[in-house]
Amino acid sequence: MSKIFKRVIDLIYPLDCRCLACGRTLYHNEHILCDECAAGLKPIEGRRCRVCSRRLYTEEEQDEGICGGCRRLTLERRVFGGSPFDHGETAARLVYALKYEHIIDAAGPLIPGMLNELPKGFDALVPVPLHVRRQRERGYNQSMALCEALGRASDLPILNALRRTRATRQQMKLAADERKANVSQAFEVIKPVIGKRLVIVDDVRTTGWTILSCADALYLKGAIDVRSLTATLAVVGR
Repeated sequence: MSKIFKRVIDLIYPLDCRCLACGRTLYHNEHILCDECAAGLKPIEGRRCRVCSRRLYTEEEQDEGICGGCRRLTLERRVFGGSPFDHGETAARLVYALKYEHIIDAAGPLIPGMLNELPKGFDALVPVPLHVRRQRERGYNQSMALCEALGRASDLPILNALRRTRATRQQMKLAADERKANVSQAFEVIKPVIGKRLVIVDDVRTTGWTILSCADALYLKGAIDVRSLTATLAVVGR
């Protein structure tokens, strides 16, 4: 498609009138996604890891009920959490639009699935913070956007309890063995969390090191239970 033709299409059918996943023109009763793509946004099926909720692939994983990545972690390093969608196709496109294209409404189709994974009896949602420089560049924090939508749907308060102490590289761009060092001790607690049960909210869980670093900081300051909730789970080496 030529650049001129694309500009004409953008003028006739602006982005907010087209499906975020497939680009088809939306009808008046459709929002963000066309009906076909919305129907394809299905939660992870089959047996899942009891720690991180990843799909279990091998017979050994299914027998033990835990994925290979979580099995390699000691018990005290495992942060239990839920996530409704694999990071692929429609779900990944929504996360990308939310994270990089300033389309806050892209969080909407992800929220029902996340609500189903939200643990019961917790005190607050905690967004994974961006470094102040990256938030200034982006203009908002996608994890906070997810928290706000979840808070409205669940009536759970948001506790902006964490601050990123240093700029880190984007985890998705790093090899698995680089991610741990990238976020190690990268967060500090800036609000009282003693005795609280908290749910860390983020867009994507890959190796889980960002979640673990956040949980370490919260436990150190007195939180009694910390879980995670992400929109998607990225596949890492099994």
